[in-house]
Formats: sequence, C-alpha cells, structure tokens
Amino acid sequence: LRDYNERDCRILHRAIAMFQDLLLDMGTELRSTVASTALGLFRSRYLRQNIETSAPLNDTLRASYIASRVEPFRPILSTRAYHYDYNSMFPDAMTRPVPGEYLGQSRSIPDDSTLYFADATVSVPDVFLPPLGARGKDGRIYFPTGTWRGLFAKPDLELLQRTGGCIETVHEVSLFHSFLDLADYATDLYRRRASAKAAGDSFLALF
Repeated sequence: LRDYNERDCRILHRAIAMFQDLLLDMGTELRSTVASTALGLFRSRYLRQNIETSAPLNDTLRASYIASRVEPFRPILSTRAYHYDYNSMFPDAMTRPVPGEYLGQSRSIPDDSTLYFADATVSVPDVFLPPLGARGKDGRIYFPTGTWRGLFAKPDLELLQRTGGCIETVHEVSLFHSFLDLADYATDLYRRRASAKAAGDSFLALF
C-alpha cells in the first residue's frame, strides 16, 4: 500500500508540474480551480483591453438571457438525409461577437453590425417553434406566441424576423461595441486541442 500511494503521489505531482509548465509557456500560471486557471489564461494572453462595466446595467440586461430549449424533437424524413448533432452549442457561441464597450442609449435599432439589447414590443406568429423565450411570473421559461413587451438581444430579434415575426415598437436600445477576444481564445484553444489529438498527445489534448 505504501508503494502504491507513493507512486500515485508521484504521478499526480508530475501531472501538475507538466500542467504548470504548459501554462507558464502560454503566459499564465496554475490557479486553485480549472475555471480560475482558464480565466487567468484568457486575461493574460487573449484579453486585449479592459472593458468598463456597470453593475446596474448588467442587472437590467440579464433579463434578456433565457435558457435554451430542451424539448425532444423527433423529425421523420421521407428521403435520405445527413444528420448532425451539436454536442454543445456553447463553444460555438463563444466564437461569435459579444457585447464589449457600452456606447449608450438609442431610440432605434441600428442598421449596422453594432450589438444591442432592445426593450421592444414584439409579435410572434403561431408557428411550430416560436423563436423567443419569456420568463413567466412563476419563473419558468416559455416560448409563447402573440404580442408582448420584453428585453431582447440582437440575435433574438434577428431570429424573430427570420421566422415571420415582427418588432411592433422599439422603446429603448442599449448599444455596445463588438468584442472578439473571447472568440480568439476559443478558436485558438480548439485548434491546439485538435492538433494535439492528431499528434496522439493525449495529455496536451486534455490540457
């Protein structure tokens, strides 16, 4: 048992040392948790600028974030087709522009690539998959049809319009610069992992 425990500790120490060496090469260091280590790496290597944030504004905009759908859909195809499955949409979402520096308020939705959150009254038609989520008074999330007022992010309103819905009234819009540092972080690490897997380096792929 003593030999077993000694070997176990030596293996663990070696793994942690290798982990630390890789992090030092990338410009950061090992922290107490995986999450804090990942954040440290992002801030030291990929974050190009500080972004001033407002706690009250963050609290307000948080209402626009709705959890994703979890219903099981089972389509029946009459012909042959290719089938794809996303294991997780979160890495893909990390590669998209996200809100960065706050630019101010507006009474209209911009017609360029500026990111925004809009306080708007929307109309959702009676479709099989309503595009917008809403949180009910009981805290549960629904995907209703009809007309209601809420706070929506730019991608949600674009999806609304692509699926036949419309924006009835725009009440107020919060504008933001696009922020791509997180996209650089996600794509670079994904590329490194893919290269490690191709080379058969399981430790580096896990790292």
